[in-house]
Amino acid sequence: MNSGELKLRLLLVGLRVDFDALARCSYKSDKHFHNDRHVVSPWNINRIPQEIILKCGRESICVSVLIRPQSRYLLTKDADGLCIKEGATRIDVAVALPPEPLFWSETTRDGISVSDILSLPGLNELSLWTWHDCALQRRGKGCAFCRTTHTAARFGRLTGSPLLNSALVESLVAKGEFFPWHYDRLLARANDCISAALRLDFGDSPYWFTVISGALRHEFADFQNELFARLIADLLRLNPGLDRERVVTNSMIPNSPAMFRYVRTNGAAYYAANMELWSDEARRAMCPGKAERERDKIVEMVCEAASVFGAGKVWCNFVCGLEPLNAQLEAYDALGRYGVACGANVFHKDPGVEVDFHPSVTEEKVLNYYKQAAKLLRKHGLCPCYSQESRRSSLLWEAYHGLI
Repeated sequence: MNSGELKLRLLLVGLRVDFDALARCSYKSDKHFHNDRHVVSPWNINRIPQEIILKCGRESICVSVLIRPQSRYLLTKDADGLCIKEGATRIDVAVALPPEPLFWSETTRDGISVSDILSLPGLNELSLWTWHDCALQRRGKGCAFCRTTHTAARFGRLTGSPLLNSALVESLVAKGEFFPWHYDRLLARANDCISAALRLDFGDSPYWFTVISGALRHEFADFQNELFARLIADLLRLNPGLDRERVVTNSMIPNSPAMFRYVRTNGAAYYAANMELWSDEARRAMCPGKAERERDKIVEMVCEAASVFGAGKVWCNFVCGLEPLNAQLEAYDALGRYGVACGANVFHKDPGVEVDFHPSVTEEKVLNYYKQAAKLLRKHGLCPCYSQESRRSSLLWEAYHGLI
């Protein structure tokens, strides 16, 4: 078994963690592991590794840690160091834990923890979360597979953010009260976070910077794009150390095509949108809020984004495993011919999530899906978005580089 194959299995079935063996290890912990609270006993939120690194020669493959008590794979430490075991057998793949970033120990000038605002998915992507919760979920139309939806269902609340929440944002926008005061406060806190990250961790290393949030209702999509564009422009102005060629806005598709040029002019180099599912049947069943916009209209707008940002600079993400995989591969061809690079994260069944893998999905078929997806990207002269070091729940880079 090589590192790519091991990553696939860990994404499909999760793993157990020997917390006693890891007690003296230093690593980046997942501070927002809401859905797995009941599977770790005694509960200690700061003891769950957020990712593990699988070594493949000089390559580092990053994979999400999904705690599953029934998994046959165990993350532990023996006399030879950190390892993953299948049963009693030590798997011959080098394992490491990414260190906790120094900037997570910082606070904003008004005392908010930077780790609650600026996340680090993988090894080289900074994600600025302006708010975490989803307005579609609040209306009972959230995606059926989404962690946010089932955190609310299990614990009676949404994933919180110290900055904003979707209800407040929509209310302020409707009353014309978001700018300037609320925006200025958001910018000040965001700038404190970015400054700390550049000063302590990322000043001289390649990284990606993404502005992201939970979804708003469709009528607020233009506002979300405007907000992210303004944030990017101001943060680039205030932080010349940001890598301008790796700035991403991950937002809802706007209603007005003119918003793409506005976002690009303000400094975003890449545009990302999560379509989630391709077939109309799956979209209506599992993403009722997002399915309120017709697929053809979304496709039209995503292709318009590619005409503004350039081929390979627009990313459309899917969930792999909830609909027939061959059908979903149609998106890579349909969008790829217009310069849109598709991608997909492997579905993971979080506690409380009622939907499950499509009956046609097997480990072998998921493996083949990513191999075919990589071929379709190459067919259109595209490559996967972001980087192998940050795509912790996808196997597209591994397939693209022939590691699976």
